[in-house]
Amino acid sequence: MLASRLTARTLSARPLSSVATSAMPSPTNMAPPTKLLVEAPTVGQFNPPKRLLMGPGPGNAHPRVHAAMALPQIGHMDGAFLQLAEEIKEMLRYAWQTKN
Repeated sequence: MLASRLTARTLSARPLSSVATSAMPSPTNMAPPTKLLVEAPTVGQFNPPKRLLMGPGPGNAHPRVHAAMALPQIGHMDGAFLQLAEEIKEMLRYAWQTKN
């Protein structure tokens, strides 16, 4: 008898999320008021003038550095990164004259 009362109660007391909430506006699907909408500004490309920085830092980077920074990043577990790390280790072994 208790089990039949519990199942009747749980069937009649459905959560609010299942009771026609698609018709109710929520913060995720509600459009903002039209008076708050502003047209997006047009932004051009940033082309700073070339300058020679003579202060304590930051200094001018070589154009090759800028070109390398513009390349896509790779993760530390990427095969290309691991290969590069091995090449750097080989060059460091030569520079320090070690086999370690």
